[in-house]
Amino acid sequence: MKRRIVLIALIMSIVAAGVATADSVAFGFTATGGFPEVPDEEEIYSSLFGNGPIDPGFLFTFRDNDWGMSFDFGLDFSSDDPEPDDESDWFMDLDFTMSYDWHVLRGFIVDPILQIGWGMNLQTSITDSEYEFDSGEPEYVRLGFHPVIGAGVDVNVGNLFARGVMQFQGVPFNVPSPDVQPYPISPIRVLVSAGIRLD
Repeated sequence: MKRRIVLIALIMSIVAAGVATADSVAFGFTATGGFPEVPDEEEIYSSLFGNGPIDPGFLFTFRDNDWGMSFDFGLDFSSDDPEPDDESDWFMDLDFTMSYDWHVLRGFIVDPILQIGWGMNLQTSITDSEYEFDSGEPEYVRLGFHPVIGAGVDVNVGNLFARGVMQFQGVPFNVPSPDVQPYPISPIRVLVSAGIRLD
């Protein structure tokens, strides 16, 4: 518990310091999808806007000159029962990524960005019944941390912005605990976002 408090306090301190010195702050809604390999445009469109699995969420980013930081949070609730009812097992998935951003053409309508950072994925049961993960052991938590590098583009029109980013997710570091299962991540993650920017 103390480690969680320290980690949350550290992240909040970074955010507060960034906002205090930033010349631009943005908020937006996101949709993300995972892929086993680099997808083409049709696969991205099908996953994010068709019937593919997506994680809805939020994006917060601030920028100071050419550099900035981005924080995106995805949250999803699911059941592996095709017709879930009151007795089904339900899970909560949290997808969090923090990255340092380099804005290549800051101030232009189309602004390419490069990213480096880290991500965290968490899945936990939110029902009382036991559920056996792939290992065969009754566990309730999957957790993993991984490095992230990405590239994409911001499109800025007045106080509105849209973002599209493809991120490469590295080999995850899994928590060495018998009570926590590894979280299987997709090597490629695509994020699209739209929102408002305050300069």
